[in-house]
Amino acid sequence: MIGSSVVNWDDILSDSYLEQWEAWVTSLKGLETLRIPRMYTTVSFCHSNFAISRIRASSDPGQWRYVSSEMNPADIATRSVQAATLRNTTWFRGPSFLLQEIDLTSKTDHNLVDPELDREVRPEIKTLKTTSVESKPLESVSSRFDRYSEWRKLVSAINCLRSKIKHYKSVKTLKSNTMNVVEQLLETERFIVKEVQKEGFQEDIDSLMGCNKRLPRNSSLLPLNPFLDSKWTS
Repeated sequence: MIGSSVVNWDDILSDSYLEQWEAWVTSLKGLETLRIPRMYTTVSFCHSNFAISRIRASSDPGQWRYVSSEMNPADIATRSVQAATLRNTTWFRGPSFLLQEIDLTSKTDHNLVDPELDREVRPEIKTLKTTSVESKPLESVSSRFDRYSEWRKLVSAINCLRSKIKHYKSVKTLKSNTMNVVEQLLETERFIVKEVQKEGFQEDIDSLMGCNKRLPRNSSLLPLNPFLDSKWTS
């Protein structure tokens, strides 16, 4: 403030300060007529028209979904429109094409693009994975016989299993089993003996069942002169 260090608020200003005070009060009235422009650059509508013309020359308006001012109600809100004519604008009434009747029975054919030929579709890539699993060797039938401590129990268990299998086959083939219990047990015993012989002397058995029916010269059974009877081959 002017002379705030030596002049109090209620004191009368001296002539030297009074002239400065009146000049300052007069300048306040000038602030009422002060107008600050919103922008200081030169406004040129020709530049916008030139930019739009370049865009229209190198592209089609349909590519960037251009909507003309006559069809765009949003342009009404950005421009000055008189209140009397506002209710007749598209801002209130909407575009004129909405008032037109549309023929829903007309059909338009659209050509579909094959997904295999469309580059914009991400191709489906199939991959195959191979995993090798070490298989366990199958346990032989004769090795299971070691689980039984008595011959009677082994024959009974194998006979029960064979009876179940024969019953299942007889149901499918409609054939009944006419063997009695004794015959079934004897056949089961021969089956057990045959399985044990196959495991130990498979090569010799194949030779005896061949055309020559002779054992090879290196066979350990050759001195015993073995042969296969009708019950073994049945």
